[in-house]
Amino acid sequence: MCGRISQARDLMDYAESIGMPPDAIFDIMPPPRRFNVAPGSKVLGIHMLDGEHYTAEPMRWGYHSGWAKSEGRPADINATIEKALGRYWKSLWMHGRMIVPADGWYEWTGEKPNKQPWFIRPKDQAPMFIAAVSNWKPDPAERAEDAGFAIVTSASMGGMVDVHDRRPIVLTARDAMEWVDMSNSAEYAENLARTAALPSDAFEWYQVTKAVGSYRNDGPEMVKPISSDS
Repeated sequence: MCGRISQARDLMDYAESIGMPPDAIFDIMPPPRRFNVAPGSKVLGIHMLDGEHYTAEPMRWGYHSGWAKSEGRPADINATIEKALGRYWKSLWMHGRMIVPADGWYEWTGEKPNKQPWFIRPKDQAPMFIAAVSNWKPDPAERAEDAGFAIVTSASMGGMVDVHDRRPIVLTARDAMEWVDMSNSAEYAENLARTAALPSDAFEWYQVTKAVGSYRNDGPEMVKPISSDS
């Protein structure tokens, strides 16, 4: 599961960290820097355009297929790797892979009404690059007005299981560029996601304020550690 992220750096910080070329397209108004980003909002995403050029732009977190929308099904915010090449997701893995740059994500433990949020981030606190799939199209004329994305998740391992049994697929900058390269097949991308995802020991996690439970709360205090007896 990945239902809340932090995306608090400037666009250029992410672009430089992932190694986007100098001629990448940035003619956009990026979303504001946020420490508590919820599904349904606009999130900065990175796409490859034509095998050489890249673009970064805001995109809605949540994917709706045509039939799912017509049946009133809620938007999918996560896409499990176990169903990657199934009928529902395969076309997005073939044509719509993207990267969501972020600083970390949140998970919750315990039971309502006392669920405790945790923030999970790379131990080196460097920008991280989350694999995602979308129905975004490079040509604005072909792009659906409600185009959206879902974050790719896999089973957690190691101590991270104590926080949640699912985790987003986080890639190194080099593997992230391979992920968005549409000349690579869906099968190649699936194998990359399975084998190149950063392991649990690349991350650290700690308890944070319960205020993060409301998307209306934002600011650096959302990711500040609190003591376990707070």
